[in-house]
Amino acid sequence: MPCLEMKTIIAYLALFVLGVHGSSSVFLEENCGVVPRLSYKIINGTPARLGRYPWMAFLHTPTYFLCAGSLINQWFVLTSAHCIEDDVELIARLGENNRDNDIDCENNRCLEATQEYNVDMLFKHRLYDPKDFSNDIGMLRLERRVEYTYHIQPICIFHHRRMQLVVDQITWFKATGWGLTSTDLNTKSSRVLMELNLYRRPRNDCARIFKQNFLSGQICAGNDDGNLCRGDSGGPQGRYVLIFGMKRFVQMGIASFTYENCSKVSILTDVVRYGRWIKKVVDWYGR
Repeated sequence: MPCLEMKTIIAYLALFVLGVHGSSSVFLEENCGVVPRLSYKIINGTPARLGRYPWMAFLHTPTYFLCAGSLINQWFVLTSAHCIEDDVELIARLGENNRDNDIDCENNRCLEATQEYNVDMLFKHRLYDPKDFSNDIGMLRLERRVEYTYHIQPICIFHHRRMQLVVDQITWFKATGWGLTSTDLNTKSSRVLMELNLYRRPRNDCARIFKQNFLSGQICAGNDDGNLCRGDSGGPQGRYVLIFGMKRFVQMGIASFTYENCSKVSILTDVVRYGRWIKKVVDWYGR
């Protein structure tokens, strides 16, 4: 039996061991990562099907688009630390797809209108370093409680470090965002939510290309013909995982930074390594 296959089996065994007391012992939010049946630019990506990623958060100020994020429960959005600007009025728009439409429609089906939430508390990881983007993770507490709808749902977050084995075996991630769709950095960010399969790269690739130490809390990823780009920061990268007989979309990375001209490789923040920190913020500051 190949070594990778054996490691994958061990990873899934870990899921079932942790699931003895129910799925709530695995995820931050029990009912997460599932797209309701009613719901039906990244460089060289494709437009995302309407309602396919109901956890996406469009982060903006009253005057400009800032970053992406992901809804992780009814009070918090997860994003990167470098997206959090002090003394800036930050707003999280949920249920967004096409930024130019008040209501998004596809094949004679329409989503409900987007919802805007003011952010009332900002959390950057205390060890975040803007020089090397280490610990590039942050959280936003929303001013009021989110009511889930078929186009606004939370993403799954593994909050236990024993789930690291599962993430370490994933060879590609689904990335989503409204970032630039061209290597020309003078272009504007995408008006429509884009998706891309982003492949894991050897850690040495990022260390060599960025000419800096590759840190344990980071994931190296990138494609030869497509990558994350400016504006995708803070957005989620994840996969559907079969857990307890149900497929759930689990967030495994946060877009942190990319190489010049958005080529070659990107660095993701490894979400599972910060699962305990995420849960602590939620437990202490959630309402």
